[in-house]
Amino acid sequence: MGLKSKRDLKGHPKVGASWEGFALNQVRARLRAPSDACFFWATHADAEIDLIVVKGLEKTGFEFKRTSSPKLTKSMHIAMQDLNLKRLYVIHAGQHKFKLDKNVEAIPIEQIITALKPMF
Repeated sequence: MGLKSKRDLKGHPKVGASWEGFALNQVRARLRAPSDACFFWATHADAEIDLIVVKGLEKTGFEFKRTSSPKLTKSMHIAMQDLNLKRLYVIHAGQHKFKLDKNVEAIPIEQIITALKPMF
C-alpha cells in the first residue's frame, strides 16, 4: 500500500472503512450480539445505518464515524423514523460523549465498555 508513516496511514482512503469495521466489531462484541441479530440498512435514496441490532421487537442503531465531532445526518433521521429505532448511537473517534438529538447519542469508541450494556 506504500505506507511509510503514520501520516500516510491517516491519509489513506481506506482508513475510514477500516476504522468503521473495527469499531463495529468492538460494539458487536460488547453487546454480545449474534450475527443473526445484526443488520446493515440502506434505502434506494442513499440513507443508511451501519449496524441495526434487533432483539425481539427492540431495534437499536449504530453509526460509526471516524471523526471527533459527529453530526446528526439525514440518514439518521430517516432511520429513526422508518425503523422506529429505540435508540441510535454514533460511535466516534473523539473523547466526549454527548447528545445529538432525542434518543441519539454520540459515544467515543474508548467509552463503549462503560456506555453500552450487553444486550444478549
